[in-house]
Amino acid sequence: MAEISQVTIDRIVRYYQELISVINLATDIEYKIFNNHGETEATDNDLIALSNVTVKATDSIKRLNAITIRIATIQPTVDIATANMLEETFTFNEMNIPAWIRSVEEIVNNWSLS
Repeated sequence: MAEISQVTIDRIVRYYQELISVINLATDIEYKIFNNHGETEATDNDLIALSNVTVKATDSIKRLNAITIRIATIQPTVDIATANMLEETFTFNEMNIPAWIRSVEEIVNNWSLS
């Protein structure tokens, strides 16, 4: 396995946790809206938005997982391209996770959910 610093491992784990929380939050709110109000013209845009958040966060986990596995199996050291992909994934998550959470929170506020 290529050497991965503890700081990098901690960042990977933190992003997994954050992404799982985003997926859980989005699917929970999607479920509540659907169960309380059904699929109607009034709910369609928000249900689609919540589904999109779930898909994007899931895709981000898949990318992070693929890069992590690649790094773990590269011998003896990580190539620059793979290291750059990991850093780009970190940057993507840093920018998008808060935006996804804000989107879900806005929907929660619009529907007066908690």
